[in-house]
Amino acid sequence: MKFPSYCHVFGYLCGRRQQQVYGSQLQKEMSHLNRINLHNLLVRLLSMPPRDILSNIPYDTHTVALGSKFDAYRSITKFLQLYKCEGQLPRRIHRMDNYLASQPLAATRIVDLTHGIAGPYCTKLLADYGADVIKVERPLIGDYARGIGPFPNDVNNPETSGMFLFLNTNKRSLTLDLNNASDSEFLRQLISEADILVENFKPGQMRKWGLGYEELSKVNPNLIMTSISNFGQSGQYKDYQGSDLVLYAMGGNMTRTGLPDRYPLQLVDNHVQYHAGNVAAMATLIAWYSRNHKSIGGQHVDISILETQLGSVNGSLQSFVGYQYTGDRPLRLSQGGAIGLPGNGYFPCLDGYVGISAPYARWPNVVALLGMPELLEDPRFNTPAKQADPEVREEFIGTIWLPWVLERTKQQFVEECQAHEIISGLINDISEAMDHNPQADSRGYFVTKDHPAAGTLRYPGAPIHAPVGWWQLRRSAPLLNEHQEEIRTHKWNASGSAISESEAPSGKLPLEGIRVLDITLALAGPYATMLLADLGAEIIRLEPLSFLPLGGRGQLARPSPEQEKNALVSLYANRDPGERPWNRSSGFNSMARNKHSISIELGTPEGKESFRKLVEVSDLFLQNSVPGAMERLGLGYDTLKEWNPRISMLSIAGPGQTGPWKEYRGWGYIFEALYG
Repeated sequence: MKFPSYCHVFGYLCGRRQQQVYGSQLQKEMSHLNRINLHNLLVRLLSMPPRDILSNIPYDTHTVALGSKFDAYRSITKFLQLYKCEGQLPRRIHRMDNYLASQPLAATRIVDLTHGIAGPYCTKLLADYGADVIKVERPLIGDYARGIGPFPNDVNNPETSGMFLFLNTNKRSLTLDLNNASDSEFLRQLISEADILVENFKPGQMRKWGLGYEELSKVNPNLIMTSISNFGQSGQYKDYQGSDLVLYAMGGNMTRTGLPDRYPLQLVDNHVQYHAGNVAAMATLIAWYSRNHKSIGGQHVDISILETQLGSVNGSLQSFVGYQYTGDRPLRLSQGGAIGLPGNGYFPCLDGYVGISAPYARWPNVVALLGMPELLEDPRFNTPAKQADPEVREEFIGTIWLPWVLERTKQQFVEECQAHEIISGLINDISEAMDHNPQADSRGYFVTKDHPAAGTLRYPGAPIHAPVGWWQLRRSAPLLNEHQEEIRTHKWNASGSAISESEAPSGKLPLEGIRVLDITLALAGPYATMLLADLGAEIIRLEPLSFLPLGGRGQLARPSPEQEKNALVSLYANRDPGERPWNRSSGFNSMARNKHSISIELGTPEGKESFRKLVEVSDLFLQNSVPGAMERLGLGYDTLKEWNPRISMLSIAGPGQTGPWKEYRGWGYIFEALYG
């Protein structure tokens, strides 16, 4: 599951919001005040004329734009107006840290009408980053995810469903009967004051309740409404039923999942639903950002779960471009699908199983790993064509590779492969992933939280390591209707997002004006920058000229035309690498749209000077090198900050930038296995 791409885009947008609104020194100081000191501060501020309040908001180097100062001014004066009217700290601010926290979405109000997995996962991501989410459930029954489980000791209890507990952290629960006039009217009141509404009913159901976007936008013109459905709000399939299996199959990826001589297989569990939830969260955040900072106004965001599969980085994008290049359809390949030995695969070892990805470009590394230099000149294995032969592969695996692997434990295998820069990983079960995971332990990944019915449990932590406080597990999942009295009395804890009052831009995309430097390879990084580019950001890819990086524009700089003609699947248009094959790879081109490219050698003085000039005029730098690589080049974040204090840096690595596994190399499926 290539969710990190969405997470990094999500984190960047949250980051810009935090820099603009929560980066002011005044708010940082206010976050440390207790209620008494805050009362005294507010009394003092109330006596100031507006221009003096504005002058007390410093413009520091962390603020992205001068407009940020006025955003902060509007937020503070709005707070003061509430305080002046009520004569006390507004009761709707349930806890001090809900308003003054460092969480980027802390002022955002969300009505959550979703159930199941995709919708609740969308709102969970937003809630975990600070949004005030009111989850509206059916009376007595609640969200049907409460019945999915697993349950402690296999005792069915709607308050202890593991699925529900995970998907609904940081939310408050209220039950409403939407067929009841008074309940429906109260929901309209909530929505009229909300920033975001997320729902996943069948298309047309919200209109039947009088809650369609057309009606709601009249009472709340700035409302962001996200609708998640199987096939979207329009089209001939919009009323069709769907499931994870059906949607995965229709998305085109299932034809390549499974063994070649068997039927296609679905991915495990609810992959499609979680992926759709990620897409919905990012799309909602983009609409929120556009409204707040680009004056685009309210929007209705239509999420088709099928379309999230059609656009998935898990094979669909590359397959669609490849099909147009060659007419080839994706194949279900046995182990070793990549050209090379041992290729891509999973193998038994002394104490379990291990995974590896070793394409032909890594053949010298494999030979060094085995301690058999004679294999480099062995006529059985010394060309890509021979390594693509199934009989040759069977001979290598059976007589050389497997005996070597079977002599080693999982940890020994991975340590030796990684020492030779070969992508590899452990295949862990769930107990190993949770209870014997030094990487997760070193980063404090799992977070413990009490629940009144389920007891004390460990929960997955932040998907993005960012400034302290961005992600917080403030409360466990709610009991059914737990917050009815609180919500009906005070409604919202959050103040509501500040909205830019500048003139709406004409025909501009949400991220226009943002410049991004990109040196990422493989899938997650290029996919993330593709998403940013599609939304208007200027993406400048920085690529070396002296070598062809693995995971970039193809495995080989000069692939054999004859081999490509006979290959099961070719990356190149008409199966012809051409004079410049690096420009013809479907794998690269599928995620390179809307981007610029320049050649640059970051290891040379000239390259570093050119990079510095680019950093000085850019907003964001994305890289997914092995942790420490940028520092070894003298291009770590501390250096970039000296050149441009405004720049943000996103570093994408499978295990993360810290911890004992930080230098492990891997792809998506390697890390999926590593984490159980």
